[in-house]
Amino acid sequence: DIKDRICFYARIIPECTASLQVEMVVMDVRNWVDSAVSTVRCIDRALDVQPAVQFTNGDNNQLMVLQVCSLFDPNVPGGALGRSIKGDDGQGYYGIQASSAFVMEPFQ
Repeated sequence: DIKDRICFYARIIPECTASLQVEMVVMDVRNWVDSAVSTVRCIDRALDVQPAVQFTNGDNNQLMVLQVCSLFDPNVPGGALGRSIKGDDGQGYYGIQASSAFVMEPFQ
């Protein structure tokens, strides 16, 4: 559902649902680990099968970090958007990534 909702609004990303990687992890605010949120994983288009990513539901009052990444071929590489995206990965793909954090509301 999250992936479908993101792709509904991110219409600029071609084949969005196939190229979008979504990961959600629980973070401990008292024992923060930068490596858990500093690397946003994208789909490796060279692989037939993608490695598993975490998508963990949170518990009451837990800090959740949602990370999203998409690698894609720009529709018009020489156009304004194609020129303005600096994330060329060396294989001709451009990347868009976003991270967001939220706290799970108590549900009991």
